[in-house]
Amino acid sequence: MSKVPAIPSLKVSFIWTLAGSVSYSGSQWAMIVLFAKLGNPAMVGQYAFAAAVAYPISLVANLQLRAVFVNDREGRYPFRRMLGARYMLAVVAWLVLPFVCLCMRATAQTTALILLVGTGMLIDSLSESYYSLLQKCERMDRIGRSQMLKGALCLALATVALYFTHSVLYAVCGVLFGRLLILFTYDTGRETFEIGRINSEIKDEPSTSNTFLKRFPAQWDLKLQWEMIWLALPLGAVSVISSFNLSIPRYVIEHYLGARELGIYSALGYLPYAAILFASALGYVGYARLGKLYFERDIRGFYGLLGRMTAIAAGIGILGLLLSVVAGKPILRLLYRPEYAEHLDLLLWLVAAAGLACVTSCVGVAMTAASQFRPQIPLFIAVGIVSIITALVLVPRMGLYGAAIATIAALSVQLIGSYWIVQRGLAKRKLGASEAGGSPSVMEDALISGS
Repeated sequence: MSKVPAIPSLKVSFIWTLAGSVSYSGSQWAMIVLFAKLGNPAMVGQYAFAAAVAYPISLVANLQLRAVFVNDREGRYPFRRMLGARYMLAVVAWLVLPFVCLCMRATAQTTALILLVGTGMLIDSLSESYYSLLQKCERMDRIGRSQMLKGALCLALATVALYFTHSVLYAVCGVLFGRLLILFTYDTGRETFEIGRINSEIKDEPSTSNTFLKRFPAQWDLKLQWEMIWLALPLGAVSVISSFNLSIPRYVIEHYLGARELGIYSALGYLPYAAILFASALGYVGYARLGKLYFERDIRGFYGLLGRMTAIAAGIGILGLLLSVVAGKPILRLLYRPEYAEHLDLLLWLVAAAGLACVTSCVGVAMTAASQFRPQIPLFIAVGIVSIITALVLVPRMGLYGAAIATIAALSVQLIGSYWIVQRGLAKRKLGASEAGGSPSVMEDALISGS
């Protein structure tokens, strides 16, 4: 048995988690820069549209199974059975992809691109299974390394493919191959299984399970696997709906304005994404503390921490807006092409939307930390309705600016609704209400600590 490093400290684990997330998300943004530099706005739009269609569907294969597995301290859901549930969901998600393309009457090239992008995302969902095992064993450092390796490799392969072929399809094939390579060589590597075996998360398996073909088979217990899926469904549904809501303006742009305009909108929209990443990391840090304050009924402390988080998030948004006003055009020329610099006003609207998204993200974290799961579903449905209506009304009349305003309108509804749900939950908690404010159920306790 190979020697496995000791469990890192919480500080080291957080650094690895943040580094991995930033690195992998940065590689996604770099893909947009790559298409803008070596391709054209239409190519950016084609890729952005395929991702906007495939991403919400790919979330079906995730469905918060990682949270269920990590928080299963009684060993009810073994790793191999969780892997089987993931396979089931991945097959369902992949079958939905061509069905959606058929309903949209997409062209052959668009269908191929959506299928390739979606398949790559589903490969990531399989890596999530092995990340679940590592997270349960508190080895976030290995997850961070995987994300960093994957991001760098996928970007390198996509760059080579695009440079020699000038085809977005071949570039996406490079991304797909990079994800497969990391899944086969690192995520499912010997050390992953040794970590699981040492921490008793993979039991009663012979050492031959270290051989390559023994790392992928699942164990089947359909009743137990359906129980896992049902347990993960509420927050999984919220993730899917939320992702769909964010993509609605892109769908409308592609329909009314075409791939070129969508490419410009997506390229500019990725610039303020760094602020959202920082806000997400802020939420990751504050989540456990907010949950503890909620369970202890320390309402004043909860509001105090949430106030500090939202103030920092708002400050990030204001700083980004000032930076865009002062240096927006040179940044756009440097990262993309001169034609993108003509849309500075649109960038300012998108940066404002990102700043609002940062604040909304912090309040959303507080909403989940306060065990308010079920109210999130009608909230995000309402947000989606607002997004659809405003985008359909504004995009044909105002173009890309209409899409940005529609995003801000939807985020405003989400922020107000989220804060109202948080207030309502905390008020009931303070009064000791038995249903919404009392101690959470076993399912909620599992999901809150793993979200």
